[in-house]
Amino acid sequence: MPSKQQSEPKKISSDVLKGKTILVTRSPEQAVEFSKRLHEYGANVVVVPTVQFVEPESWSECDEAVRGIKGFDSVIFTSANAVEFFFKRVDKVRQQAAEFQSLSLYAVGSRTQEAVVHFGLKAEVLTEQYSGKALAEALKQSMKKNSKVLFPHGNLGNHELPQLLRETGIDVTEVVVYRNVEPTTHDQSLLKQHFDVITFFSPSSIKNFLKIVPKKDTTDCVIAVIGETTEKAAHASGLPVHIVPKVSTANDLADAIASFFEHLTKEKTFHAS
Repeated sequence: MPSKQQSEPKKISSDVLKGKTILVTRSPEQAVEFSKRLHEYGANVVVVPTVQFVEPESWSECDEAVRGIKGFDSVIFTSANAVEFFFKRVDKVRQQAAEFQSLSLYAVGSRTQEAVVHFGLKAEVLTEQYSGKALAEALKQSMKKNSKVLFPHGNLGNHELPQLLRETGIDVTEVVVYRNVEPTTHDQSLLKQHFDVITFFSPSSIKNFLKIVPKKDTTDCVIAVIGETTEKAAHASGLPVHIVPKVSTANDLADAIASFFEHLTKEKTFHAS
């Protein structure tokens, strides 16, 4: 098996994934765009979610922050889930999303920015790669010392970013707006088939997957992950990682998978000639 691919050619054959079966461990609603892209390359796609997103056990801290939103200077969103759960709660607290127009909103990645736009607001895109250190450096250029920042996130969120911001004198208020939990049911029959590629989009998706499927059953599979954080989790779980896109988006991951197999095909052709 060739080494991990991180760069994609500009043009990839439209049927490069024909005959390949790819497991997508995202929820069905989140997997739509990714699955469509894989289908365009000729892949057979099986969606079996290994994570589920639900409301936090308590909204009290979030509600308090929402009611006092005028006391903040900025809001940071590191995922589309955070945006959606947060603003749905804003509506229930009877606040208007328009009240956030006077704040500086920051989004990690284009998908997160699109989620903010859906609620009629604008957000500055920081980066497509989630690295706490890189994000902190980018934000420090825009924020003044003693700035008050609201950071809505999931219960398994990485605390590196808020800690780094606090070290520079920025006041960060963290509120949990959703929980990442294991699905209550699994269609395990779907997981008994052979997969050419298994895709992961978060550390928790790996952890929950390995509760269902023994690691030994993934030996002949190509492992593709969305980004650096998920890659580290895979290695920590004993899984090899063969594909990581340069940019952490679903479409870029699909393109990286297609590129990987195109490269593999060319290698086989070269050695056969």
